[in-house]
Amino acid sequence: MHFTVRLSLCILGLLLLPLSLAAITIDGYSAATNDRFVNDAAFLLAEQDLSGIGRSSDSRWATMVSNNVFISANHLHPVVGSTVTFHLTNDPTGGTLTRTATGGQRVGTSDLWLGVLGEPLTNAIAPIPFHTEAIASANSFNGSSLRNTEAYLVGRSAGSYSNETDVAVGQNVIDLAFNSITAGGTTDFAIAAAYGTGSNDLPYEALLVSGDSGAPLLVMTDGGLSIAGINWFVGEVTSGSDTYPISGFSYVGNYHQQLTDFIDLHATAIPEPKTAALLIGLAALGWRVRQQRA
Repeated sequence: MHFTVRLSLCILGLLLLPLSLAAITIDGYSAATNDRFVNDAAFLLAEQDLSGIGRSSDSRWATMVSNNVFISANHLHPVVGSTVTFHLTNDPTGGTLTRTATGGQRVGTSDLWLGVLGEPLTNAIAPIPFHTEAIASANSFNGSSLRNTEAYLVGRSAGSYSNETDVAVGQNVIDLAFNSITAGGTTDFAIAAAYGTGSNDLPYEALLVSGDSGAPLLVMTDGGLSIAGINWFVGEVTSGSDTYPISGFSYVGNYHQQLTDFIDLHATAIPEPKTAALLIGLAALGWRVRQQRA
């Protein structure tokens, strides 16, 4: 399908709409299939480790890329001093780890933000690897591994949950790229997913909304999840006489060296559990940590 860009950009999370009232749009939404913390076997990513995706005390997203560095959106990241909570499993009553965001910085002039936790997470929380393929332009996107890739969009749920368990997942296809998009003071290359075109047969097709900024765009790589982008904006494109909304993402692959350098700069040793009782307690609860790597 040929698209003509006609963007009416609106930065996610900066609309005049309370964030608590927003939820990612998912066709055919059901709590069992789309909400992580319903903890149902039907959940789209039930077999994947999502422990590295955290929610902050100021209602923002943090996805771990090392044991103490997380990635988010520059325009809507956890602020310094806020706490970030990570769940070891999809069970809302299961174990959690909470850390404080103590610093961070914007990645170049992109809408990506790298934050630092004051204390590293244990290896019970699995960081998620990120893409490293450079895509220089919308034209080179056509020959990239990402074009027409099925992806998982993460955002807020239409259900009623506490802030830290308000996590929903839908699907879409990464089918667009833009050489230069300006949104919220940031001008950068972007990848995107059109919604409602009927050009893919994916169930649970999703569209981002206000409050989803900073959450990860995930794809399957060698059987595990990897981060392709971070939620950035919404807009629209036209194809003939039809207009379709799109979800836009900051592409992490173009900044993989900056991400790697930042992670190396802030690298810390993974702390050991403080007592044997912790390990015994985890085993008693039947918890099993699955480490997924690209």
